[in-house]
Amino acid sequence: MPASITKPAPPSFTVAAPQDVHDGLHRFLSGTRSRLVDELFHAASHRPEFMQPALRRDKEAALRFFAAGPKLVRARRLLHRVRARVLDVETYRSLVVNEIKLVIDDLRPAGDGTRI
Repeated sequence: MPASITKPAPPSFTVAAPQDVHDGLHRFLSGTRSRLVDELFHAASHRPEFMQPALRRDKEAALRFFAAGPKLVRARRLLHRVRARVLDVETYRSLVVNEIKLVIDDLRPAGDGTRI
């Protein structure tokens, strides 16, 4: 069996990247801009034609990740006026629960006495 498959992954590694990619990655993971995806897709346009369908799928997957991950977390953080740039699991969970409770309370008939 090849060593690359049987060896454990290192705990961390460093990849050299131009500063504009570094800045774009920061904006992407911060939920402020997804432009990096288009830039990387364009940079890969010289790849062989047989690779293009997979690259398009990767681009779409990255955009879906951005929308469901970094962008959504940032929007929720701003909505609740949470100043922390990184949310721990419990804080994020409580923000979601509070949003759900507000919606359910709005749908509940007045005076029914039930509590969530």
